[in-house]
Amino acid sequence: MWRLRRCGQVEESFIATLDGDAQPDPMQNEADTKIQNSVDRARAQSHRLLHKCTAELRKLQTERHFRNEHFEAGADISNLGLCDLRAVRKGIDQQVAASLRQHKLDEINTLNQIFQDNEKRVAATPMAPAPAPVAEETQTPRNAPCPCGSRQKYKRCCGKNAPAVLHAA
Repeated sequence: MWRLRRCGQVEESFIATLDGDAQPDPMQNEADTKIQNSVDRARAQSHRLLHKCTAELRKLQTERHFRNEHFEAGADISNLGLCDLRAVRKGIDQQVAASLRQHKLDEINTLNQIFQDNEKRVAATPMAPAPAPVAEETQTPRNAPCPCGSRQKYKRCCGKNAPAVLHAA
């Protein structure tokens, strides 16, 4: 800020010395042009430096606010980087991932325990005899004589698609 004020003062001194001259613009005089270019470079450099410092301050404030908001007092935050929100988020993501991994491991262990209990229970119960296999009905070919003894083809008598009987045989 001091450098920016100093640049303004140097430009004011140009205007004060030029009040009586016919040339009101310092850029029209070669001697003053060099000084004005130096002032412009100094101003640009100070603006860049001011913006960098302001951005750094914002990062630090954001990190402090984020840590105060999302972490308990006394929490270990040594793995988080300084003034870098991405590092803060990365650290939080790592902690969340570790927590999720632990939660999943606990869940898997619980399921394994349930399966082991069920296996023990099944092993302790007496085994019932397996049911006797049901004999499959043999299928009668469509053109074979009907097994009902009507002397008709199976497809015309008792077959699946047999027509309805209109008269007694």
